Amino acid sequence: MVAIKIEEGVVAIKIEVVIDARELRRNSLGSLGSMLRHLIPIVKDEFKMILISDVASPVFDHLGVFDVIVRKKEAKQGLSVWYYHRWVAEIVSRYKPQIFFQINHFVPFKMHPSVKVICEVHDLYPLEFFENIRSYSRMKFLFGILRTLRHSSKIIVPSKFTLQRLKYFFRTVPDTIIIPSPYMPPSETIVAPRSLDGSGDYLLYLGRISYMKGSDILINLAEQYDLGDMKIVMAGKVESKKLMERIVKLSEAGKILYLDYVTDAEKEYLLQNARIVVYPTRYDGFGIPPVEAAVRRRPIVVSDVPVMQEK
Repeated sequence: MVAIKIEEGVVAIKIEVVIDARELRRNSLGSLGSMLRHLIPIVKDEFKMILISDVASPVFDHLGVFDVIVRKKEAKQGLSVWYYHRWVAEIVSRYKPQIFFQINHFVPFKMHPSVKVICEVHDLYPLEFFENIRSYSRMKFLFGILRTLRHSSKIIVPSKFTLQRLKYFFRTVPDTIIIPSPYMPPSETIVAPRSLDGSGDYLLYLGRISYMKGSDILINLAEQYDLGDMKIVMAGKVESKKLMERIVKLSEAGKILYLDYVTDAEKEYLLQNARIVVYPTRYDGFGIPPVEAAVRRRPIVVSDVPVMQEK
C-alpha cells in the first residue's frame, strides 16, 4: 500500500513500511537495532511508517512514530514467540505495506506476495558453539534461518564475517544480501553515571556480560592482577549467575564498577572519558562498542577474531 498525502496542492507519495519493533524496546540491541533507533527519527517523515510490537514501550514515543500496533501480550520465548510471529504475519497481510522490516533473524511465516520482506541475520552463534547450545535449540534456530532465507526478499548482515558463515551453513543463500555501513552518531547529551565518582582512570567494557563476549577475561584480569588506581567499568546485562557472583565480590573490593544498563547520555560520558575501551569477545556478528570507541577516537583493545580483523 502506498500512502498519499496532499499538502497545499502538492501530492506526496510515501512508501509504507512496517517494522517489527519488538526488539527495539529492549535495553540491549544488536547492531541494526541500534542503528535503527538513530535512523528512524531522522527518516520517519520520508515514509509512512508503522511499528508493531508485542507490548507498548516508551521507546516508541521517543522514536516519534505515532502509528504503533501492539498485541498487548508479551512474547518472551517458546510458543509465545511463535504465536507473536504468526500475529505479525496477519498484520502485515492486512496492511500490505510495500516493505516489511524484521530486525531479529526470523521470518517464520510467508508474507503477502506484494510485500517486500527485509530481515537482518546478525550472527549464527547457536550453530557455532555446540557445547553451549542444546540440540533442540540449535535445530530450531537452523530451521528458523532456513525459513527466513526462503521468505525474505533481502537479507541484511552486519559484517562480511556473518555473510561468510551464512554461506558456509546454508547452500542456498540469496544473492540480494546487504552489508550496511554503521551509523551510530554520538549522543548530543553527556551525563556521568551517579556511581562513577569521576576520579581515576578506568578500562571500559560495554555490552552483554557473558562467556561469548569474553567478559570473564576481564573478570580474571581483575582477580589475578593489581591494577592500582585503574578500575574496570562494566556496563550491560549479566547473563550468568556465576559471573554476577564474581562481579559482586570484585565490586566490594573496589576493582570493578558494575553499572548494569546505562542511558545513551551515560554511555557517551563513559566512552569519552575511558582510558581504554576493551572488547574481548570470543564470537560476534559485528561488535558495536569498538566502532563507537573509534568514532570518539578512544584507544581500543579487541580480541583477535575474524569480525574484529574485518574492522
